[in-house]
Amino acid sequence: MDYSEKRGFIRIKTDSKIEYRVMGSQETYYGECINLSAGGVLFTSEYNVEPGTLMEISIKPEHAIVNPLDATIKVVRSQSNNSGGYSIAGQIKDLV
Repeated sequence: MDYSEKRGFIRIKTDSKIEYRVMGSQETYYGECINLSAGGVLFTSEYNVEPGTLMEISIKPEHAIVNPLDATIKVVRSQSNNSGGYSIAGQIKDLV
């Protein structure tokens, strides 16, 4: 396999649901996980999140044979997307 991307970890495409909230907040939001790697995550959001924000996420796989992934992330990028929402990129800081 020719892997020419220069990232530290290979990204895996996923169409899983994601729950997320800003650290210290009780309000939970929902989106779609676009891809996942050992070092980070990319997901959609209806809301813009400032870079540097710490968040708690839970990625819910479609199939019950795979456990949810719960982690703390630091937002590194938030960009508007073609769907009227935002694409949020986060660095995984800790697995919960």
